[in-house]
Amino acid sequence: MEQTRSELAPLAPEVGAMTLDLVLPGSARQLVDEVAWGWGGLDIPVSNAGAAAQGGFLELEDDA
Repeated sequence: MEQTRSELAPLAPEVGAMTLDLVLPGSARQLVDEVAWGWGGLDIPVSNAGAAAQGGFLELEDDA
């Protein structure tokens, strides 16, 4: 994570990174809360999870 952050730093004024296990309940909320506190909100989430259930994001159950 630190290597990626250091590679992005010259391209943007601020770079943030968090490592979370999205399988754990509350992880996504933790991310949104951290971003909202640090930067005042979240405009575009990008998830780089290793695998995902098939289906529309809004239709998936939380445990998927």
